[in-house]
Amino acid sequence: MLENTDKPRPKAKLTSKLKIVDLLRPHWTALSLAFLAVLGETLTDVLEPWPIKIVADNLLQHKRLPGWKRAVKQAVKEAADTADAKDR
Repeated sequence: MLENTDKPRPKAKLTSKLKIVDLLRPHWTALSLAFLAVLGETLTDVLEPWPIKIVADNLLQHKRLPGWKRAVKQAVKEAADTADAKDR
């Protein structure tokens, strides 16, 4: 049967308790990188349909890019040309 447990249990000191923080502290860099990787993956999953839309609208339907997208395209093209020139 169950015994009477009216007596209060002795409390362990806070310093003697095993803390999860103490276990995770040596691995903070790996955990931080993993968190950033998950965050980046989530962001790319959210933005995934945009490149397909841009290709479909501009290449297949011959629509012009809006101003900010044209500027990004030009910057990427110039960076690629600069990289090609350095390789030669």
